[in-house]
Amino acid sequence: MLGTERMCRFLICKFHDDAEAARRALLAGDLWEDVAEEYHEGFRGAKDDYRQSFGYGKAEDSFEEAIFALESERSASPSPRLTAGSS
Repeated sequence: MLGTERMCRFLICKFHDDAEAARRALLAGDLWEDVAEEYHEGFRGAKDDYRQSFGYGKAEDSFEEAIFALESERSASPSPRLTAGSS
C-alpha cells in the first residue's frame, strides 16, 4: 500500500451524534455542501473545499484503516478517534 494515496472529503464534528446525523443526511442524498455547512466544525482543507489527500503510511493507523478500506465514493462510519496525524 505504500505509495498509495486517497483524496477524501471530510467533516469534523464536535459530537458523535452530529457525525451520525451528517452521515445519514449524505446517505439520504443531501448535498455535500449543505451537510458540511450545517455540521462541519473545523478546518475546511487547503483549498477550502473539505478535501484532503492522504498518503498511506502518513496518518494514524485507525484513520488509514478506515480510509483505505473504503471503495470509491463510500462513506466511513463516524469515529471519535478517526484523526489524522503527521509522520
